Amino acid sequence: MGISCRRFALCATAALACAAAFPGFAAAQSLPVLDVVVGNNFGHLPMFIGAEKGIFKTHGVDVRLKVVNTGTDMVNAMQKREVQVGDMSVTTFLKARHAGDPFRVIGIIMSDATRSNADEPLAIVARKGS
Repeated sequence: MGISCRRFALCATAALACAAAFPGFAAAQSLPVLDVVVGNNFGHLPMFIGAEKGIFKTHGVDVRLKVVNTGTDMVNAMQKREVQVGDMSVTTFLKARHAGDPFRVIGIIMSDATRSNADEPLAIVARKGS
């Protein structure tokens, strides 16, 4: 399975898990709706394709995307409860947690299932003792 296929599979799994975790979403005859904030860049391409092509709907979830330009905009959308899930970078998540937001990780989508570590595109640099 290629990187983008793995990423889509993890995104879809996360969307389905979130839909199951929010009991008020399901209506009698309609699909549960999951509002997700994503960035306006190619890193979120699997989410765009999944929503546009109806892939999430075929798996039982109506995913609606809120597209924003920055990580700060993602955090703001989650703080205002405009969305239930944010497809955000690790650094955006950590910044929000450090500021006291109660966000939780439900899945890491930038990874490599064939290895125990896959951190080439990411780095967190910190001063010793910080």
